[in-house]
Amino acid sequence: MINQIQLRSLQTQSGKIAICAFDHRGSLSSMLGVNALDSFGRKSMEQFKETCMSAFSPVCSGVLVDEEYGTSSLSARDPSCGLLMTLERFSYDSKDPETLPEIFALDGIERIVARGAGVKFFLDYHPSEPLAEEKRAYVSSLFRRTRQLGSVFLVEPVMYHPKTQSREEFVHEFPKTQLKMVHEFGSLCDVLKIQFPMLADEVFDPVVAGERCNAITTASSVPWIILSRETPFERYLRGLEIALKNGCTGFAVGRALWQEVGSLATEKEQHEFIRTTAVNRLHALMNLL
Repeated sequence: MINQIQLRSLQTQSGKIAICAFDHRGSLSSMLGVNALDSFGRKSMEQFKETCMSAFSPVCSGVLVDEEYGTSSLSARDPSCGLLMTLERFSYDSKDPETLPEIFALDGIERIVARGAGVKFFLDYHPSEPLAEEKRAYVSSLFRRTRQLGSVFLVEPVMYHPKTQSREEFVHEFPKTQLKMVHEFGSLCDVLKIQFPMLADEVFDPVVAGERCNAITTASSVPWIILSRETPFERYLRGLEIALKNGCTGFAVGRALWQEVGSLATEKEQHEFIRTTAVNRLHALMNLL
């Protein structure tokens, strides 16, 4: 059974989930203009995550960080804020989305749970890919192990564009394909973190978006929350409002809060952006819950 105490640690008083995610590695190093594999880049990454933790954790209900660069930020976490840690291994080499995902360490789940954290696992996925069944079986094994250790498992299957489809076909079929994915992963996690069901290629139609969100709620057997990726903040805010009215449980927001740091010239400006603009954006999201 799900660890209700662990789950409640990630929820607001009203039972919503409001997670700030800064477990990014490759995308963050690119934004900051550093090489994450050298000592200077590592220090920059760690300091950025420490600023995120001290700025966001007093506001949101949970934070999502990585062990690789986020461990030093844990001491800055507000005691009232829950903790998730990412399990997947990040490769700095280009990766085929059709390959099987990897975890950062064989004892990764044990290490995360020992920190009192819930487990989050990301994977590229498409229901029609050759390895779809094998990927689901792997996620199922991670879910079972997390349950055995008494923690919460959040899965983030992100639909990728298969090489066999045109972009137009992918966009057209996305709502139906996403529902199939939601149905497939509902029994393999405690919380499902997914894309908003209207892609950036589409004109934002609030009525259609609401219908799609409602369909996800009907299809999902577990709470679902929306991720942000590179979505502009105003579009993400608008989408979240619609999703919440149609059964969504909350959000796991990352780059929508702070992706503009890549355009700022100095580290001081980047950190000030987190403490001001990004925090104000987070408050705007919290006000929707």
